[in-house]
Amino acid sequence: MNTSIFILVLFFSIIPSTISTGFLNLRLTSDMDCLLHLEHGDYAQTVRLLAYETKLVDVPIQSNQLKTSIDFQFLHHFSGASLYPWTNSLEFNLDNNGLIESKVIDTKTVILSVQSMLLCDQGFFGPSCDRRSKIVQTVTSTVTKQSMSLDKWKSAEISNEIIIYFSLALFVVILIIAIGILFCYRPSEPRKYMEETLPFEYPQLDEADHPVSPSCRSIPATPTLQSRV
Repeated sequence: MNTSIFILVLFFSIIPSTISTGFLNLRLTSDMDCLLHLEHGDYAQTVRLLAYETKLVDVPIQSNQLKTSIDFQFLHHFSGASLYPWTNSLEFNLDNNGLIESKVIDTKTVILSVQSMLLCDQGFFGPSCDRRSKIVQTVTSTVTKQSMSLDKWKSAEISNEIIIYFSLALFVVILIIAIGILFCYRPSEPRKYMEETLPFEYPQLDEADHPVSPSCRSIPATPTLQSRV
């Protein structure tokens, strides 16, 4: 009997857990000052959001599903009164692929932008943080979670910047090639040659056809007498 119990315990300990053990790292940005109340299972937290300022919130996840939902409720930043009569629920994918999932809540009073990324707890890994490593650390600090989330966000932002820079470089190369092709195959303009100027010839006048008046004829110069003293 004891042997069978030991075998069952050993069998279930060998089978990997199918429960996701991690946390959703949320980047929350609203268009006005408000209080945001979040609920997910036993988890509940109220955070203060300033207009157009991003705040990071970690929501612990323990689920055997591929998706999970979080409830959002908007409250007045000073009185705490509800800004919207209904609770908004968003569904998030539990995929540990390093990709950012973006969602928007528009209540006509407050617009909230939500960007999420699944991160695994220490000692867990896998596509949905459902696999446990051999060395498990039971104590996890908040500083470690924050540093992990910041590293993930930085790596995602760096990859986006690399894609943008590569696209710009490719566009510049294509533009240079197009300009070179247009320059090589442009239509040739006809060459302009300067006409050679010929010396101008004055017409010769024929005295028979055009008689010259006696007054126009040259009169020989008469010698002048100089008086000697």
